[in-house]
Amino acid sequence: MRIADEAMTMLTSGVAVANQPLRRLSEAPFVDSLSPEQVKSFLDFVESAQFENVVRQATIAYRDYETRFALRAQLHHGLRHRGGFKESELYMATDTLEELMNTAVDTVRRLSPTGSAFETGRDVAAAASVAAAAVRNGELLARIATIAGINEFGNRLRSAARFGHEKLEVAASSARRRVDYSQLYVDPRLRPSASLPPLITADPSFTVTLADLLDGDRRCVVLGDPGAGKSTLSAKLTHDLAADRLDGLEGQIPVLLRVREHTRSLRAEHHPLLHYLEASCRRPHNTIPPPDALEYFLLNGQATVIIDGIDELGDTADRRSFLDLVEGFIHLFPLARVVVTSRTVGYTDAALDIELFPIFQLQPFDQDQVRQYADNWFKIDEAEGSDGRGGLVEAFMHESEPAADLRSNALLLSLLCSLYSARRSIPNNRPEIYNRCANLLFETWDRQRGIEVLHRYEASIRPAVQKMALHLFTDSRARQALPRSEWARFLADYLHARRFSDMNDAEAAASDFLEFCAGRAWVITDVASDQFEPHYGFVHRTFLEYFAAAQLVKERPRPAAVLDKIAPYLGEGSWRVTAQLAVQILNETFEDGADELLKIMLIAMGTSAHYAKAPQAYLNFMAELLEIVAPYSDTVEVIVDRIVLAACHVPQRSRLTVPELLGTSDDVPTRLAGRTDEALVSLINVTSPDNMERIADAISDRVREYAASMPIDSSAGLLYTVLSAGHFATSEVGDRVAKQLALLETPPAAARWQQLANLPTVEDLEARGFHLLFQRALCLGRYLPTPLNAMIGNYLALPESSAQRATELRRIDSTLASYLPFLEPSQSERLTLSLEPAEVPDDTWVWLVQQPGMLSQKARQSLAILLWGRPTL
Repeated sequence: MRIADEAMTMLTSGVAVANQPLRRLSEAPFVDSLSPEQVKSFLDFVESAQFENVVRQATIAYRDYETRFALRAQLHHGLRHRGGFKESELYMATDTLEELMNTAVDTVRRLSPTGSAFETGRDVAAAASVAAAAVRNGELLARIATIAGINEFGNRLRSAARFGHEKLEVAASSARRRVDYSQLYVDPRLRPSASLPPLITADPSFTVTLADLLDGDRRCVVLGDPGAGKSTLSAKLTHDLAADRLDGLEGQIPVLLRVREHTRSLRAEHHPLLHYLEASCRRPHNTIPPPDALEYFLLNGQATVIIDGIDELGDTADRRSFLDLVEGFIHLFPLARVVVTSRTVGYTDAALDIELFPIFQLQPFDQDQVRQYADNWFKIDEAEGSDGRGGLVEAFMHESEPAADLRSNALLLSLLCSLYSARRSIPNNRPEIYNRCANLLFETWDRQRGIEVLHRYEASIRPAVQKMALHLFTDSRARQALPRSEWARFLADYLHARRFSDMNDAEAAASDFLEFCAGRAWVITDVASDQFEPHYGFVHRTFLEYFAAAQLVKERPRPAAVLDKIAPYLGEGSWRVTAQLAVQILNETFEDGADELLKIMLIAMGTSAHYAKAPQAYLNFMAELLEIVAPYSDTVEVIVDRIVLAACHVPQRSRLTVPELLGTSDDVPTRLAGRTDEALVSLINVTSPDNMERIADAISDRVREYAASMPIDSSAGLLYTVLSAGHFATSEVGDRVAKQLALLETPPAAARWQQLANLPTVEDLEARGFHLLFQRALCLGRYLPTPLNAMIGNYLALPESSAQRATELRRIDSTLASYLPFLEPSQSERLTLSLEPAEVPDDTWVWLVQQPGMLSQKARQSLAILLWGRPTL
């Protein structure tokens, strides 16, 4: 419930009681004296986003004199701008509003489990920002004589946003047109995350809609893969806000800022974010904001800012600079609604403060969403009659199953539907799917308008696009679009060498091609402009990556040459997809190309400078390739061996959290283990039918061998324990590995680890230290429970009143009692540990220590020291 709802409830319930209106308010007689028109104006203000914004300020900000004055000024001038009150009535009305606000805030604070205390320096800073914004808003409202012009602008902008984004543009074989969202759009699912990528959620099945998100969080980042629908989501959100389609957000004024339209200015100039928001009103909506208009809407909770595609800035330094601009904007407008979208890959390199901007991951379409989209798509495809549409959807679902991961992407799903409508078949490998989709776009670019692509250089269009893609993809400044003049020179040189003997003809052809691209937003188009000329880029990065990969292989179509080109970039997220596509394309054009490239990589691991610089990137890339290519079995076995060996070589101490360092150092040791395990996790998650069994068998063999032969303090025993415990049962590879290891005798290294992790001895404490009981191990992307919590977890997992549970409790009692001689001299050490929530002892221990009949006296004393740092029961 909104905070202001409490005030509204009190107001309306008071008015409804005959002869006793607003009994709890000091100015009840004044309310009695209002005319029906004034009561309506008063009620409308209390229901408004502006009043809610003031109440939020009052809830968050410190209530010093200046802030209280600013809050009152906002109430006074907010009501003044609504009209209908004389000056003397206005002051009395403000008194009533102020008491309503105070009563609502006190009620909300009283009911809140956390109260209103400021627990951290960040809370204090946020309160200061809110207070400063309240003062600025009070001054703004005071100096504005009338808001009629501002409201007129807001209405024009809402209308322009509603009509400008009311349609969804669709590429189809026989119908490329704009359709209503209701005809095609499928609502996406958003998964919240508590961390930067790789994303971690407490409940992987928990998802929300964007409406849910905006109802709870005023700011967020939406991350997604290329083609997942981030820009479409931004456009639909803009439309739905402008059309009052979202409950609780009626009257909001959406301002959509597409970053790609301002990349040059953002890199070279130093305007505040408000400048770009105003520019987004002028173009494309042709509405010029009056002075103070946007600031008024932002300070009064009436505007929602949507920033689409921060990844379009490319260069990490440019993105960091822009995100500093966004965070500075939030400090100026601390209660403004702001939604930011970005690609997942690379976001970690330049990320917004996660406490200011919670992260939500745009989920791939599931089976039901794919079916719904396909059904919608074939309904709007005029080539299909209604009679056969049901069968077509079922056939599409069946034949596209091998490309299930691709069709879960909204962009590729649309193109797959179009491809299937035209050809009744789906290619069986990824590069060919991209190739067919690209051909489809070229062939149908303007066919439905009767415009044939019959230029003098028609045969050069596809090669030119590939050449342009690689040129842009490898741009030293990481630009996402280039000026028209720069493209014209590049294309003229290319066409002169390839097709035209006369440079003038080549320049004319280049100019024709760019004119042809302008406005045709499917492959290359004018995506931005400066004061001199338009800038051209690829409409979607998916096709930039595919065409760049195709050109890379075309120029150097041999495994060694392709590896030379991609090796320096294997650790860069922006190259991940392109490098994988290049290997797939090579494998199609060069016999056993992928196998030979992988063998060269394995040889180079001992000699290559690129490997020495980023060894983990090599391992990760090879693991990822086993999802998309099927090399010879000997190659698979060697790759698995290298990856398992790297994980085993991580010292155990580098997998353990160090409680006494937490809160004082960002460089916790487990980060090394997390990076090293990435390749092995990728292998476990492989779903390629050609490789799953081979990978699982090789992992089982290598883990068993290394757990039996490597030193106790290596990670081999821990890996064996985790893999054999069935933690990866949802993965076919992981499940097969667990079943194979379960049939074997546990090697000494694994047995030793299991003892340390579940029931360490007092000798273990003496050798490893007091904090051993509070350490968590990170293995294969999973944190294991601390030994102290593993003990109680094993006990609780057994059936109540069972003999096994009683036996386990006796073992726990004996172990805890044996700790006491060691713990008593070092009990003060417990108070020095800075524990994460997951390292804090389980609450069940508190219950056990308080039950005299459950544990012996010595065991209870040991447990009390571990819980509270003292032996007192």
